[in-house]
Amino acid sequence: MPPASPSTRTSPGWRRLQVGAWVLYDLANTVYAATLTFLLTPHIKARLGGLTTMGAVNFASMAVAGVLVPVLGALVDHTTRTRRYLAIATLLCITALAGCGLDAGPGLLLGCFFVANLAYNVALLFYNALLPAVASDERIGRTSGLGVGVGYFGTILVLAVLLPLPLPVPQRFPIAAGLFLLTALPCLVLVQDPRPPRQGHAGAAVRAAVHATGRALRELPQHRPLFWFLLANFCLVDVLNTAVLYFAEFTVAVFRDQALAGELVLFGHRFAADAELTDFLQVMGLALNALALLFGILLGRCSDRAPLGVMRLSALGLLGALIGGTVFGGHSALGYLLTLVGLGALGLAGLWTAGRKVVVLLAPRARLGEYFGLYGITTKLSVLGSLTYGSIADHFGARPGMLAQAVPLLLGLALLAMVRLPAADPRPMTAPAPTPPPDRDEPAPVRREPLWQRASVAALGALIWLVGAMPSWLAYTIGDLMAVPWFLWWCVHDRRGRRSSGYWRNTRIAYRRGSPLGERRPRHHLWRWSRHIAWLAIDFCRMRRITAANLRVHCDLTEYPRLAELFARGQGIIFATGHIGVWDVSGYAAGLLGLPITSVFRPSPIPALDRLIARLRTGTGQTVVARKNVIWTLKKVLAQQHVVGLLSDGGGKHSSVVAPFLGTPSRTVATPALMHLTTGAPIAVVAALRTGRMRYRLRVYDIIEVPPGPDRERDLIEITTRINRGLSEAVREAPEQWFWQTRRFRHRPPGEVPGADGLPPLAAPTPTDPHP
Repeated sequence: MPPASPSTRTSPGWRRLQVGAWVLYDLANTVYAATLTFLLTPHIKARLGGLTTMGAVNFASMAVAGVLVPVLGALVDHTTRTRRYLAIATLLCITALAGCGLDAGPGLLLGCFFVANLAYNVALLFYNALLPAVASDERIGRTSGLGVGVGYFGTILVLAVLLPLPLPVPQRFPIAAGLFLLTALPCLVLVQDPRPPRQGHAGAAVRAAVHATGRALRELPQHRPLFWFLLANFCLVDVLNTAVLYFAEFTVAVFRDQALAGELVLFGHRFAADAELTDFLQVMGLALNALALLFGILLGRCSDRAPLGVMRLSALGLLGALIGGTVFGGHSALGYLLTLVGLGALGLAGLWTAGRKVVVLLAPRARLGEYFGLYGITTKLSVLGSLTYGSIADHFGARPGMLAQAVPLLLGLALLAMVRLPAADPRPMTAPAPTPPPDRDEPAPVRREPLWQRASVAALGALIWLVGAMPSWLAYTIGDLMAVPWFLWWCVHDRRGRRSSGYWRNTRIAYRRGSPLGERRPRHHLWRWSRHIAWLAIDFCRMRRITAANLRVHCDLTEYPRLAELFARGQGIIFATGHIGVWDVSGYAAGLLGLPITSVFRPSPIPALDRLIARLRTGTGQTVVARKNVIWTLKKVLAQQHVVGLLSDGGGKHSSVVAPFLGTPSRTVATPALMHLTTGAPIAVVAALRTGRMRYRLRVYDIIEVPPGPDRERDLIEITTRINRGLSEAVREAPEQWFWQTRRFRHRPPGEVPGADGLPPLAAPTPTDPHP
């Protein structure tokens, strides 16, 4: 076909033809995805007797794609040969898909699956990067939604044509490959990147791509909205990829017993035995994709106006699908159709449609392929769910495997709540009309919390209850999986510790010659810390299982008599602890011990979330108060001879007291010292350290009682120094259990001169310092 002339390329008819060709490629993509779901996954399970190996191969292929995608995205921006790369990846995927039909053993089958999946996911990058070439900014969401909706005809095609064919399963894979090629050809021929190529050879382009990818990764934390969105997308697409891969397997697994018993009925039609179970799967698949087609078209317009709202709604729909599928699977075909199929279709259509629009809004246009590459990481590396589902389903059944996907889904919802899109034009065209002053007698209107906030918090509450109800080993295994992305992030982020805060910066300051922790970081410190952070979330969900009757089973209270004796003196106690160990559990356990404790917390911007957390923390009698303007409240608590809990290992630019922490002078909050000098209540430096799964140990590092002297400033420094020394000892005892991401050393004392290594100088040892 000869290339179109410049005048033809700008005509409305040519633009519509390009849009149609781009949309048709989405149908081709879905032919592959449907073949994977309804043919290849059951075929591999039948050949290998389980899903664990397939989950591992899927994880490996997506991991390789995740590594390649950002580099290829930057390469696309440099060379603008997007169509050529799309054609190569597409043809490779088609060839490997056809090769799955070769009957040459499980090794070749898994190898073809690996190559096909890798090429398919790389091709998606080039396909997404062509979206701005066929749609204007105002119609990107609409075009994306049309592609997602029409794409589900591919699944309908597979279900209506391939699934009923009276052929052995291996012979259907070449037919699926042919359908893929037929529907992909228009895009490969008609759509091309209109940007002019940059100067330079291919080798220079690759080097520039690697450099640009590294730059994008380094700069990503500075673009907070895009950073939070990509993390949220990682979690949400993790669930989505699992749903696409295992929908057919899950449906058959949960309804097989009901079908064999002759009790599987939908709208009066009975599905009996394995043959009709395949018909039931076909009905559910057609319903899912017909609804996804409808939702994709409807949500396209909404994505142009409110893409984040569409993503939040879709994520909530996906959560309802998970819960409904687990509850109704194997019990009610109609309930399964309304929940997992109906709500799942909403989630499938909305996340893909709106996600592309958000990337276009947040990423610089000149580096769109680069940031679509990072977006591709979140879609390619989101395979922990498939690995988890395969392993759990093989050992414990399909329902626990599916229910485990609620963990990353709710984490994604929480991260999505932190994303803010830029305004289209922050400057109004005309001056706004002056707003009349409110009537003094009229009460101020109460702002209604957004529905998505209340729904998200309600879903989070359900997840907390679910994790609390799980067996301990399963809950903490999920915690281990949650720790992997955190660990991988810090493996690559700011390893030289050049930023003013973060894991690597803090470890460089804390682990050096002359510090209390010594010169070398403990072995596997980063992984153990990452797992501790994930386990903190699991602890919070499960701490309601600790009661007065089993408290001493979970907690080693050998050192508690010192505190009980101190409380019996009737002066109250100021508990000075820090982000070390399990501070939430320590306040919860204090209530179980009968201590009337009031703790200070940092409020979140979501009131419903504050109410949920406060309800969990106060279940044993603990009281929580927000940290702003709280001094008067704390004085009143101590005057009543009660107990106050303060997180004392922080310090900001307004903190006036400078005292050594982990051997380095640091600005430190003076609230515990001020409360002690004002009320006379003793300070107990304490921490609750983890010793295992739901096993903790109370540690008392110091009891501070300093009578007020003539020099108040000296007293504040002395008390704060002792608090920091006790908390430093806690970090030395459990170095992986401190919150190493904190900004603890960011704000420096005035006039301080950094050392030759660029780090703050060490504090001079004092005669009473046990670690000079």
